[in-house]
Amino acid sequence: MIERMFEDTLWIYTAIGGSLIGAAFLAYFKDTRAGLWCYAKLDQFLDYLVEKYGLTWFEQPTDAWRKKYPYVTKKIDELEARIAAMEAPVKKCECGHDCHCGDECQECVNDVCTECKCEDSRGQSADI
Repeated sequence: MIERMFEDTLWIYTAIGGSLIGAAFLAYFKDTRAGLWCYAKLDQFLDYLVEKYGLTWFEQPTDAWRKKYPYVTKKIDELEARIAAMEAPVKKCECGHDCHCGDECQECVNDVCTECKCEDSRGQSADI
């Protein structure tokens, strides 16, 4: 009875062992020149299948790199937000001065404006 139990489960052990050996080989192979070539050919073949037969489940999302490189994605998003803040339209106070803070300067509100004293988005004084 024990022999039969061992014979019936041998396939499980060989499958697990084969999977581990295969994973170890692929981890090594993916960084070799031959591995890079094979992956490039596989990618070309899958692109061909997508174009020829419309197999959309082989398509890679255009933003897949955002998931693969989250730190680069975060840095790019921060830089884009900074650029958007710098390119924001400049509001003019009633006196005609540029006001980068988006509000009228306190002196304009009090009708004694000599120059705007607000801080712009770069943290520099916007004196004219």
